[in-house]
Amino acid sequence: MDSLFPTNILHDYDVLSAEELAALLGVVDIEVRHSKPFIHELREADKLSEHIVGLCHEYMAFHSYKRHDLEITGMWYNVQKKGQSHHPHTHPNTYLSGVFYLQSDPRCPPIVFTDSRNIGSILPAHSDDTVHNAISWNYRPVANSVIIFPSSLQHYVASSQSDTHRISVSFNVMIRGEAGAVDDLTNIKW
Repeated sequence: MDSLFPTNILHDYDVLSAEELAALLGVVDIEVRHSKPFIHELREADKLSEHIVGLCHEYMAFHSYKRHDLEITGMWYNVQKKGQSHHPHTHPNTYLSGVFYLQSDPRCPPIVFTDSRNIGSILPAHSDDTVHNAISWNYRPVANSVIIFPSSLQHYVASSQSDTHRISVSFNVMIRGEAGAVDDLTNIKW
């Protein structure tokens, strides 16, 4: 059996050292819901930024894409307090997106990905929930871990019931310079 048009999600754990994690957490203002999207320009985010770009190269290689220059075009932190949620959304004008978890606990809500290709289709009953029959899939936040996914993949975070602030860093990564192919008229340069 073939699996057409798979959506791959990359996970990595123990991304930063304890010192690097503490330094990055030190720039977070917990009174602000979202920072400005430029924290990748901070010295405290250097190691995280380097790691993210490396993982994005791995993601591209897994899909047999040619090596491209990749650039983080935006990175911001999010502070989710008890009772707060984040609406369903995608990340337009970019190629890959992701989330790095600075702080969470087991009661913090997961990130939920939804497959919009199944809207309006018949969904047969199934005996087990798997990535092959799901219309949504979630991942629990684990401190010091990162998830990378296609920017077009819709996702959201439900209302938090935890007293612990769920603090994450979201980011967008874009191909720099050129993409597509001249032969099939999809080439673009910028």
